Amino acid sequence: MTNTQIESGSRHMQQCRTNYDVLLAMAGNEDDLLNNDDKWCMGKDELAVVCNRNIDSSVAKTGTKYAYPSVVTTLGEMDENEKHLISSHYHFMGKFSGNSLVESVYGEAGPSSKAQQYREFIPVGYSVGRACAHGYKGDTVASVQIGGLRTVLNGEFNVQTGDLIQMYIPDAEEQLFNADGGRRRVNGIQDAKALFVHNQTNHKPLSEQEKKRRRFYSRGLGIGTGNKKNGKENRIKTGVFSIKPYLESLNDDCLQYYGDKIRVFARAVSCARPFEPVDIMIARQAL
Repeated sequence: MTNTQIESGSRHMQQCRTNYDVLLAMAGNEDDLLNNDDKWCMGKDELAVVCNRNIDSSVAKTGTKYAYPSVVTTLGEMDENEKHLISSHYHFMGKFSGNSLVESVYGEAGPSSKAQQYREFIPVGYSVGRACAHGYKGDTVASVQIGGLRTVLNGEFNVQTGDLIQMYIPDAEEQLFNADGGRRRVNGIQDAKALFVHNQTNHKPLSEQEKKRRRFYSRGLGIGTGNKKNGKENRIKTGVFSIKPYLESLNDDCLQYYGDKIRVFARAVSCARPFEPVDIMIARQAL
């Protein structure tokens, strides 16, 4: 509310490296990584997530051993099937075995090359520097704050002091939560596409004030060609990660979702409306 950044001398930092394999799949080709570094790099004050095991277990595992945690801060633009896959992975985590989730989304056609590189993205912390997406553009390693106090941008749900904070993917998951931030449940639906489509039609639209705050605080993502795309401001960097309160009591039928619990990484030390700065205590190592 005072437009200041919370400051603390006690911080935990970790060097992290951008994941070339994942970013190459998200961009589609190497030229895009080289020519649009602002779109794919790990920029300052962005939420970095580690790239764990592939969602599609049939994909060959490459480059899994790194000297530093392998992270990304964006997934780029996603088509409907890619949104279905990544959002359903966290919603149904533990209820699918093998490739049944991938098959339920893509059928016999098989997943796209981008979807094959979708991982179990788990939050690490917030970047304090810039790491390029491609080694030819510059250093691909930068520091990430994994512990301590930090002022960050809230997502589209109200946050109260003391709330646990989790990572989520707004472009793919926003319609899977109710207006209070609890996860929706649709009885009888176990299909990824059906769940996504049902909740998309019941999603509460943002108010004009919330849209203005989102436009103001997302300026750092750059301005793309044209003013709006699909009703949203067209930014250069899309598919970024954000935060929301983790509130089991507000889930439909008070159900627990493991896919949300494993993405908890902080606790709020102030309150905030949607798309406002909020002070959090990053405490991944203590959770």
